[in-house]
Amino acid sequence: IWEVFNAAGKKLGESTFHMSCSDRDMNDAGDCGKREGNGKKDTDGFINDWGFFNLTLPRLIMIPPFDFIWKFLGLPIRLVASSDHPALFPSDKLPFRAMGVQAGVSWMTVTDGYVDLFIQDPQFTEILGDLIAFVRDHGISEGEAVIEGSEDIIETAFGPYFEFDFFMGAKFSSQNRFRFSKSDMGFDVKVQDIDEPFRVASDLNFNEWTGFLRFGLLTGAIQPYIKPGYGISWYRLENITTDGTPIETPTMDWITKFTWSFGVGFEWHIIRSTAALPKGVDFSLIGEYVRAWNGLGYNPSNLPLEALVLLGVTADELPRDRTVGRNMYFVGLTIGI
Repeated sequence: IWEVFNAAGKKLGESTFHMSCSDRDMNDAGDCGKREGNGKKDTDGFINDWGFFNLTLPRLIMIPPFDFIWKFLGLPIRLVASSDHPALFPSDKLPFRAMGVQAGVSWMTVTDGYVDLFIQDPQFTEILGDLIAFVRDHGISEGEAVIEGSEDIIETAFGPYFEFDFFMGAKFSSQNRFRFSKSDMGFDVKVQDIDEPFRVASDLNFNEWTGFLRFGLLTGAIQPYIKPGYGISWYRLENITTDGTPIETPTMDWITKFTWSFGVGFEWHIIRSTAALPKGVDFSLIGEYVRAWNGLGYNPSNLPLEALVLLGVTADELPRDRTVGRNMYFVGLTIGI
């Protein structure tokens, strides 16, 4: 064990050196000048001879998704290339975890703006054709039908999620989260003089990756936190039916949109340790709420103009791409090392 002091004689921490050929960076005199310390347990450390890139690269690899690419996907390459370097910490500030994985369950509610996804061709024209047939089957001619209104059907979406966490100090961490869900979405159309409504139903297939920058407000066993985020969402309507019968084109094209997020939550540390593996494994539970926003994703070329004009929609009332929101809740387990 080597004790490390500054010029004033204050102890900064301790470092373990393996004075033998078992340390790949201390084999012979040719290894002089290599960054060594902390035994053979190499962890991520910034290289101080990157020149101008000292200002950019270290910051880039601290934010999602570059942290995930560098620290996780690139780990095997860096190990083979021996590009990891020891990191020294003061003994009173030794981090109890550097990386973690999290998994759990989420549930999501979306605003009624998502129902406007049905107003895309060819699906909307096919739905309108089925509505006209529905009216005729009840003995009402097309020109005499009176639409009394419609009611949206939006079910809560439940689904799994998992994420990769990278911790930098006691309060700050970056997160890469992947979430998947399917839920029922549709609407009922009420026609005058017809008792049962005309029902349009579908499955909303919603997937997303979100990068979060989490900041802890406390450092105890229970840690409240806030977390702004950004990411990519891709979703579509599938299995579209009218009164239980699939339409001719029941699945829409995928829509991909950039997403902004902001979340609050807490983490309860059940077990945490600064010991080496296998004892140094940490377990914690999280609960959080996240609000997300993104553009709906209208494709102007797919607007059913003829059908909308037939329904009496004016130019000012035509659907437009707009911002829609989602409320998401998460409960999960984090395993850190």
